[in-house]
Amino acid sequence: MTSTQQRRSRPGGGDPASRGLILVGVAVVLGLIILVKGGGVGYERTTKSVDVGDNGAVTTTTAAPTTTAPALAPADVPVVVANGSGQTGLAKTVANNLKTAGYTNSTPTDAVGTPPSTTVYFAPGFETSAQAIGSQLQLDASRVQALPTGAKLAQVQPADAGVIVVLGQDASATTSGSTSGSSTTTTAP
Repeated sequence: MTSTQQRRSRPGGGDPASRGLILVGVAVVLGLIILVKGGGVGYERTTKSVDVGDNGAVTTTTAAPTTTAPALAPADVPVVVANGSGQTGLAKTVANNLKTAGYTNSTPTDAVGTPPSTTVYFAPGFETSAQAIGSQLQLDASRVQALPTGAKLAQVQPADAGVIVVLGQDASATTSGSTSGSSTTTTAP
């Protein structure tokens, strides 16, 4: 081919290299559309409901993700009963009442300090169990709280303790929760 000769195009249209580039471009655009519409490439899908209110106002609500911890069997809940009431043997009495209710993995010990009121603390994943124990001990729901990070509430407090019952000065031997079939009173453990 000499420098004065021009390249001839093939029958059916343009240069094959140009057609190839066009096809690649179309494939890239289609791929991006599929990824965006399909929810890929880091886009998060959420469940939304849209309510059309008065005067055409639009309200959008995003559903919050729900996570529920599975309920644990009472025997699988490591419980520490810490006596801060000033009454000798009260932690052992409450621990025995909890054992009767199925919380067989309970340890009586002394509390660090003497809190004014009985409180049930729970480690992550044990909230439902702590609420059940609080109910068993006839405590108000506000007295069931998350265990503060790094808090040392009991003389013997294993790292795997799921629930820690701290008996406060309001606890007495006549207070407790009823256990299946029996009723012992230990108002604040």
